[in-house]
This record gives sequence, C-alpha cells and structure tokens, in this order.
Amino acid sequence: MLSVHVLGPVEVHRDGVPLDLGGPQQRAVIAHLAIDAGRVLSVERLIDRLWGDQPPRTPLGTLQSYVSRLRRAIEPAREAGAAPQVLVSEAPGYVLRIPPDAVDVHRFTTMVNEARTAAAAGYANQALERFDNALALWRGPALAGVGPDEQVRSIVVRFEEEWALAIEDRFETLLSLGRHAEAVPALQVAVDEHKLRERLWALLALALYRSSRQADALRAL
Repeated sequence: MLSVHVLGPVEVHRDGVPLDLGGPQQRAVIAHLAIDAGRVLSVERLIDRLWGDQPPRTPLGTLQSYVSRLRRAIEPAREAGAAPQVLVSEAPGYVLRIPPDAVDVHRFTTMVNEARTAAAAGYANQALERFDNALALWRGPALAGVGPDEQVRSIVVRFEEEWALAIEDRFETLLSLGRHAEAVPALQVAVDEHKLRERLWALLALALYRSSRQADALRAL
C-alpha cells in the first residue's frame, strides 16, 4: 500500500518503507500530483509549478524523464511495456491513482473537519482526540525539500494557515473542557511563535483569566 507524505519532507512509503524518489524536482512532481490525488494535473500546470517563468530548455522532456523515474520507484515490479497503474498518463497530463486518504494532507483535512463537527455537536473529548491525531501528521514545514521555494510558496502558505486554524480550534476545545491551566503554557509558546494571530492572544487571555490570573490576562489583551 502506497502512502504519500507532504506535511514535512516529501516522502512516498510502500507498506511503511520509504521509497527513493530522487532529487528535489522529482519529489516536487509527486507532491503536486498527490495534492491533487485522483485528479488530472495538466502538463502545462505541472511545468509552471516546477519552474515558473524559468523553465529548462526542454521542459516537457525533462518532466517526462522525471515521471519515468518516479514510475520505476513507485512500481518496481511492473513489467516492461506494461501500462502504469499508479502514476498514469491521462490527457492533458498526469494523475496519481491513489485514494485521497493515502495522502497525509487529505487525512489531515478530513480529521480536522470531523473534529469541528464533533465540537459543534458538544463532543469535546472526541473533538480533541481528532485534532490531536490530525496535528500529529505534521512532521515539519509542508513540502520541505522540494524547491524552489517560490513555486510552492502559495501551497505552503495555504497548508500552514489550515494548520494554524486547527491549532486555534484545538485550544478552544481544550478550554471548553475546563482545562485552562493546562492550556496556558502551550498557548504562551504558540503566541510567542505566532505573535500576529489575534485569536491565539484572546484564547491565552481567556485561559489565564479562568486560571485566576486576571492581571496576566489583562496584559495578554
């Protein structure tokens, strides 16, 4: 069973064993296809995501070379001449034929949505567990090591915003369980790392106030 990991260094595992994907650009190809798992990504769009306005002299040939190497890594037992079953050519480009839940970012989104649904229904303990499981999928900065940074920046920013919102929702769920004193140290670390996120400051002030630390709460506002 294949799994793709993009919430951290880009990796593909088969039955838990990491595969050798080659260099950064080949990892970028598999990452972009995994983000759109099950949907065709056009050659034109892939080339733009890989190189922007500075493509190599023969971008199509270079992309085809990357795809060929990735296919050998992903399906090493495929016989010569047999059609690929995972990284498939389909007009106008390529598609990664794996279930979305084989990709960590899609599992993250699913679990966060389930956590929010549980929280809204009043099942705070279940929600907290879901948030924790979702956030545990992050192994570092998203799409780490695929480069160049400029071509993946907008995707990384979107993923990091989704991560930050999940962190905030988790803290809110923790406070709804009355675990204010427990939340304070982690919230203080979070606001130090993300000083511009007003919701984190508000949650910290609330946690301090409910921990009978009114003076500290006022300073956090």
